[in-house]
Amino acid sequence: MSAWRIALVVIVASFIASMTDWLFNGLLFHARYLINPEVWRVGVGEGTKILYSEIGAVLACLGFAVLAAALRLSTMRSLLTAAILVWAAATVPVIIDYGIWVKIDPLVLSSQAIGWLVRLLITAVLLRILAGMGTAAHQA
Repeated sequence: MSAWRIALVVIVASFIASMTDWLFNGLLFHARYLINPEVWRVGVGEGTKILYSEIGAVLACLGFAVLAAALRLSTMRSLLTAAILVWAAATVPVIIDYGIWVKIDPLVLSSQAIGWLVRLLITAVLLRILAGMGTAAHQA
């Protein structure tokens, strides 16, 4: 798969997933973030924090796209399965640790976990649709 197709997938997935991030992290349980205000970093603007967070999220899309290409995943089923497995292996344990060690509302943690799953699933679907993974052009 060409680098420009991976770049296209990462850009589109990152944009769409930033909208779902807004839904899961900014709208759905927004009031729940204020239950324990002492856990949130102060002194840095909200926009700066969102920017840095989105950089990490773009890297997640890129990492998954490169992994899927390296593994030559070619079907929608294999891409979606990989997205779920990456989420279960990487995101879920971190979210569980946050829940154990940091005083954050469980609904906030749940919405963050779901948001990361949706980000990876979006990337998987776009790899199949935009990058043509599984088509004759990809396999050549």
